[in-house]
Amino acid sequence: GGGGGGGEHEKGMDTDVFRVVCRRAPAIQPRVGAPSASPRSLAGPRSSAAPPAMEDALLDRRPTELENPLRSYRIRWWLLFLASLVAGSQGGIWLLYGVIAEAVEPLYGWDDGTIALLALWGPVGYLIAALPTAWLLDSCGPREACVAGATLVFAGSAARAAHFATDSTGSVLAHTGQFLNALAGPVAMSIGPVLSAVWFPASERNAATAIAATANYGGAAVVFWLGSVCVPAGAPAGVTRGCLWRLMFGFAVFSGLLLLLCLLTFKARPDSAPSRSATVAREAPLAGIQLLVRSRSFWKLALSYGIGNGVFQGWGSLLGPNMQGVLPAAEAEAQAGLLGCWGAVAGMVGGIGLGVCADRVRSTRGRRKALLVGACALAALCFSAFALACAPSLLPATWAAATTPRLVAMYITSIGGSMCINAAIPLYYELAVEATYPVAEGLTTTSLTLLQNLPAGVFLLMPLLPGLGTPGGALTQWMNWALVGACVVATLAVLPLEEPCRRLAVDAPLSEATSELPSAASE
Repeated sequence: GGGGGGGEHEKGMDTDVFRVVCRRAPAIQPRVGAPSASPRSLAGPRSSAAPPAMEDALLDRRPTELENPLRSYRIRWWLLFLASLVAGSQGGIWLLYGVIAEAVEPLYGWDDGTIALLALWGPVGYLIAALPTAWLLDSCGPREACVAGATLVFAGSAARAAHFATDSTGSVLAHTGQFLNALAGPVAMSIGPVLSAVWFPASERNAATAIAATANYGGAAVVFWLGSVCVPAGAPAGVTRGCLWRLMFGFAVFSGLLLLLCLLTFKARPDSAPSRSATVAREAPLAGIQLLVRSRSFWKLALSYGIGNGVFQGWGSLLGPNMQGVLPAAEAEAQAGLLGCWGAVAGMVGGIGLGVCADRVRSTRGRRKALLVGACALAALCFSAFALACAPSLLPATWAAATTPRLVAMYITSIGGSMCINAAIPLYYELAVEATYPVAEGLTTTSLTLLQNLPAGVFLLMPLLPGLGTPGGALTQWMNWALVGACVVATLAVLPLEEPCRRLAVDAPLSEATSELPSAASE
């Protein structure tokens, strides 16, 4: 449609949205005896860049004086460590069967379709648990959510370790364990922004979210390495069965100890808030859902994140079967484990680095969007090169025959692409929270990650179709090129976004309020 008409429609709708915000969530009241001056009078002259209704809605939420001074506590880093361990163990345990597929398929009589089905429990469990988890995060807090997540991870690990034999009962328990572990997925993926909002000052929120968000992939890195080492392919059935059970038992013991630590040491909330925005009442769940549905910025981010990271999630869980169509059978599992391990490690490093950069440039509008677009575009380029390296029929004959250089290229491009796409995840989370504030962080992040699991579920269903679940050229080709297309769509979807900064406007000093406010067209 026409540019001018569309902009006026967006502006009008967002003004209406924030009128709803003002009516439904009362602003924090100043301390008794505080001066009666309004936030708008303290903020100075009204900026012409922001429409009056939006400016009033945001500034009305800014507390003029606080009951207690803003303060951050050192225990926040321990709590972040515990939450990261829960997220990492959930992600790693979910991924395990895809890493050791070549070793366990003969034991159970499975094929690659069964491995895909085991991975599919991840998106299915996520869809079931997403809304209850959002309520738990926002109504009860990060402690209760972390304990619930650790409990589900432990229950899933215990179910898989409860039966030694690789018979039909063992298969049922494997699926049961995967499903229970999947129910903890929303906690693992969404606790970062909630924990950072409750415990961390504005100057550390992006980095804290990055650590928690990338921990899920850190667990995947450990399992990529641990699975191929502890359950090697090609060993006698009795040896493989014993190795598999010992690994499952080790996961059960670790997750049980982690649950105990969460119960004993995870503090619910700080005595004093770390930022002004942490003192502001969030929207009720139903009102928050209505605001999410009407936020254009949120849907741009959700489309980009959902397609890009959803397809990448499915691609990573089937990396073992994928490599069986590219490399000799004797080395496919080991190489897939190394590719996934180093890709996840690079993603963790990149995500934390990008989170620190985002904290440093948070006051300069547009910089975080530039970081996000750059990461998505680089991921598309890297995975395009990876897909070509995996398709010798598309390469010149001399390049196709050079097996070792192609393997090196696969390592460089897959690790680079994984680093870029994983590093962007914390930026998606923080920008989505900024775009939808004062919607509760748990609801926003859970909704964002819920939409990621829809493309992941579709991707994991594809190997169940005839011809796509058998290792070989067809399997490799569609998986890798689908990932390339997803990264391109993710880049294009986020290009029209105007970087939101609603929560930062509340955290900014009152004298800077009007210069920090977002424009209506971006929301």
